[in-house]
Amino acid sequence: MSRKWISFLINQIDGSYQSLIWKAAADKAEENGTGLIIVAGGCLDSPIGIEAEYNCVYPLVHKLVPDGLIILSGSLSHFLPEEEFKRFLEPFGSIPQVSISDYPGKGPVINIDNTPGFRELLIHLTDHHGYRNIAFIQGPESSHDARERFRIYLDHLSSRNIPFREDLVFKGNFRPEKGAEAIKEIIREKIQADVFVFTNDDMAFGALMELSAMGIPVPDQIKLTGFDDIPEMSKIRPGITTVRQPLLEIGETAVNLVCSLINGTAVSSETVLSTELVVRQSCGCGENPDNGPSYVKIPREYPMETMIRYYRHFTVLGQNASSEKQIFLALEDYAVAYGLPSFSIYLFEEVHSAVHWSEFRFPEKFRRSFRFNNQLKKTEENPPIDKYLTSQQLTEDLESMGLIHILWFHRQQAYI
Repeated sequence: MSRKWISFLINQIDGSYQSLIWKAAADKAEENGTGLIIVAGGCLDSPIGIEAEYNCVYPLVHKLVPDGLIILSGSLSHFLPEEEFKRFLEPFGSIPQVSISDYPGKGPVINIDNTPGFRELLIHLTDHHGYRNIAFIQGPESSHDARERFRIYLDHLSSRNIPFREDLVFKGNFRPEKGAEAIKEIIREKIQADVFVFTNDDMAFGALMELSAMGIPVPDQIKLTGFDDIPEMSKIRPGITTVRQPLLEIGETAVNLVCSLINGTAVSSETVLSTELVVRQSCGCGENPDNGPSYVKIPREYPMETMIRYYRHFTVLGQNASSEKQIFLALEDYAVAYGLPSFSIYLFEEVHSAVHWSEFRFPEKFRRSFRFNNQLKKTEENPPIDKYLTSQQLTEDLESMGLIHILWFHRQQAYI
C-alpha cells in the first residue's frame, strides 16, 4: 500500500479513558494522512469474565504487517508481571512502535508524571480540608502508575506526620465494579475515614453509583476523589474532584511519534506529560451546583455511535445478538444514519480457549458473513458456510478497515 498504516493495540474501545485516547489518535492520524487500525483484544490474561479470550485478536497484527505500532501498554498489562509483558512485546520488535506507559518495547515511551497533580490533590485534602484519615483504593499491582500513586500517597502521609494505617488501604483494579466492591466493604466493615481516594475515575464512578443505590449522599456523608478526569466526572452531581491526565494529548503524541519513526526521523526515547488537580464538589468543596441531586446517572454514549463517527471503514463489534443476521440488522441502520461507507462481519471458527496469552492463536478458518456498502446501498451475504477466505484475502479486507475486535463468542466460533 502507498498509504502508511498504524496498528493501535488497546484493551477496549468503550472505556472513557481509552476512548479519549484512541479518538484523539484517530483524528491525528487522519490529519497526517495515515491509516489507523484499532486492534482491541482485552487485557492480557484478564481474570474477568471471558475478556482473556479476546486476546486471540493480537496475533492478527502479524498478518496486517503495519508500518507502525502504538501499544496502550499500561492497560493491556493490568494483570501481567513486567517480564511477562516484555515477552508479549518481543514478536513486535521489528515494527516501529510507541508504548503508552512505562513498559519499554523497542521504541519511545509516553509516560505520565503522576506527581504534580496527585501531590496537589493530597495537599488539598490535608492542608485545605484538614483530613488525616485518608483511605486509599489501589490500582492493579502490576501497574506502574498504580504503584507510583501509592508511593506518592505514602510520601505525603510522611511529610505531614500522618501515621500510615493499613486498614485504610484497599485492593483495586481500575474497574468500576471494583470501586463498587470497595465501597460496599467499607460500609459493611464500618470503616471510618475522612475521604476515600480512588486511583482512577472508573473506580470512583463505580463507588458513586453504589453509594447512590444505598441512598448515601456524597459529599455529605462520604467524600471521595478520582484520577484521570474522564468526561463523566464533570457531568455528574456532585462533580468529582480528580487529577486530570492529558488524554487527548497522549493519543495525538503517540501518532506523531510513530509517524516520525516510520519516516526515519529520530525522536526522544521518553516523552513525559504532566497532570493537574481539578477541584469539584466530591471532596467537600462548595455546594452541589443548582441544588441538584446527590447523583445523576450519565448514560454512556452507545459505543457503536462513537465508532461510526470516528471511522470511515471498520470491522464491527459491540452488539449482543443470537445470530449473525441480527447483528448485521442492528448495525445496518447506524451505517445508513451516519453515512458509513462500508462495514463487514467475519466469522472465525475453531476458536479454542487458552489459559495463558501466549497460547492463543488467531484462527485460520474464517469467512465473511456479511458486507454492507452504503454507497451502493447493497448488502452481500457470503456463499455457503464452506466458502472460506484465504489469509491473504482476509488481510486485504482488513487493511481497508479501522477497527478489529471480537464481537462475541458462540460455542467454538468468534465474530469480529
